[in-house]
Amino acid sequence: MKNKIVISAGSFLFMFLFCRESNSALPTINLKQQLQEYQGRYKILYETYRVSNFEIFIMNPDGSDQQNLTNTPDIQEFYPQASPDGTKICFMAYQGQGQNRIRCLYLMNPDGTGREKIIDNGRWPCWSPEGKTIAFVRDYLPRFNIKDYATEGLYFYDLQSQQITEHPNCKNIQHIYCLTWHPNGRWIAATVHGGLGQDHAIITLARDDNRIYKLLYGNRCRPTFSPEGDQIAWCDLDWAVGVAKLRLYNGKLNAVAPRQLAPSEDHEGIFVYHPDWSPDGKIIAFCRGPVGPDHPVDNNSPGTSTYHHAAIGVKADGWDIYLVSSQGGPWMQITTDGHSNKEPNWIKVANSP
Repeated sequence: MKNKIVISAGSFLFMFLFCRESNSALPTINLKQQLQEYQGRYKILYETYRVSNFEIFIMNPDGSDQQNLTNTPDIQEFYPQASPDGTKICFMAYQGQGQNRIRCLYLMNPDGTGREKIIDNGRWPCWSPEGKTIAFVRDYLPRFNIKDYATEGLYFYDLQSQQITEHPNCKNIQHIYCLTWHPNGRWIAATVHGGLGQDHAIITLARDDNRIYKLLYGNRCRPTFSPEGDQIAWCDLDWAVGVAKLRLYNGKLNAVAPRQLAPSEDHEGIFVYHPDWSPDGKIIAFCRGPVGPDHPVDNNSPGTSTYHHAAIGVKADGWDIYLVSSQGGPWMQITTDGHSNKEPNWIKVANSP
């Protein structure tokens, strides 16, 4: 008997809106003019591979004045996440060697000083809207595994008390990654891969109870809420930035009128990943780079691992950081060296207007 494909009314509406919205002409901003307004107000954090080491850099929004914040030749650092007020940066780093490595979470100041370890065995940190709590997950396996979804649980670190508490549904949560906390504080979105009864999807989890809803299905991952919480962006089908409006009805967040930004002209050879909204919601930073057999990942350099090109802790040459208006339009490249530049994250300049 032939397999049947069942499309629900919701799925049909999703595809209709996607096609309709993606073909519409939306107003765009002048990126160069906007970046001039950002000088002294915002910067961009990112991870990069330099001199046999993963480090965390900071730069101006136009790519100028790149500075190494970590400067640790023997420690690999990844995934910088700035606090909402720009006064702290949380990031991941390896501790130990080989298959005995664990991931730990650290805090530091925006200039790289004041570094302190806060959590052993922590992954995918995410700041609460008020900047007082960090959500994170832990490794699923006792030995090191590079896979981004090899995680379990959902935990909260209180910066003031330095205490860790569990999500109410902690013991049932597995295989989530790339967390983002909604500005209203009540929802956390994440990618799930092979957990919570889902094959691959973007889900929302209620902060204080067991409610879990599928927000986007299929090959969509790495969600990030806009600063106002009225939109969400994600990696769409590996080769574009997806953006949708958010509406709250039936007691849950729903994605409406999705569209694509900065799609790759070569869907098999160039991937687009890691979107992040500017603090004013006008620009989205992302990374893109080559994939495929002609551009293998580097698994021979110190600190690297074999996995897909966009993954954290994987050295992928030719990957750089770009900007695009959140309304669509032309995109702009702001790093050009291809040193595995990934995971851009906007940071406010503390005490700036």
